Amino acid sequence: MHLFLTRQPSMEVLPDFKLALVERKSPILGRVSMFFQFSCHNFQEIHLVPDGSYDLLFFFTEKKVSAWLYGSVREVQTMPFEKDSSCFGIRFYPGSCSHLFPLKLEEFSGRIPFFLKDREEEVFEKMAHASFEERIQFMNTSFFAELEGGKTEPVISYCTGRILETSGMVTIKELMQETGYSDTWIRNRMLANVGFKPKEFAEIIRFQNSLHMMTEGSITFSRIAQESGFFDQSQMNRTFKKFAHTKPSALIGELHRIYKNIEA
Repeated sequence: MHLFLTRQPSMEVLPDFKLALVERKSPILGRVSMFFQFSCHNFQEIHLVPDGSYDLLFFFTEKKVSAWLYGSVREVQTMPFEKDSSCFGIRFYPGSCSHLFPLKLEEFSGRIPFFLKDREEEVFEKMAHASFEERIQFMNTSFFAELEGGKTEPVISYCTGRILETSGMVTIKELMQETGYSDTWIRNRMLANVGFKPKEFAEIIRFQNSLHMMTEGSITFSRIAQESGFFDQSQMNRTFKKFAHTKPSALIGELHRIYKNIEA
């Protein structure tokens, strides 16, 4: 199983943001890639960038708990929150959550309520006042049955794995040769299970890889472009313009500004 660690920089700069990857021994490995948590005390919205993922988010206020399924955005988009709430999130592994959505994944980019059948009151009560670690433990032990049916198709798992391990550089022709399936079949199954065609998903992975390097250390943009799988820095800039509506340098500067305002 290949690592699927996506970044939402404007979320991760929050002082109380927490993140944990799914452990290899977890019963939901292959269905869920990571857990995260943050509070919405000083703001009511953040800007999401494309990450190729679909999430289940629990929101907690003093009066209520609610659960929502979030689709993957195709370009930068504002995500509103209820004032003075906190959030616990589950990020699904590519190809594992299409059965949870009433619409085709490629047609869905908003949010819809997530209903927990006859366990809603029990789940919400246990989640409401639990710590981040306790919520993860509950997900691993008691809640994963709610995700029943979310096993990734073997060929889709292989294709997404190849895209991840090659930083989005594998071609559809190579996937055809390696799997024995036609380009049409692969595209259709990726759309149905992942929400993106292979080329689209690969472009998002290159974008995400570059974001990771920009937020983790000091390295030149030309070097980041090269190591992220882009042909050159100009191609990386075009991808940022497409997905984030800005240049890499402007995005990083904005994140620093956001963090300073939150600290103040």
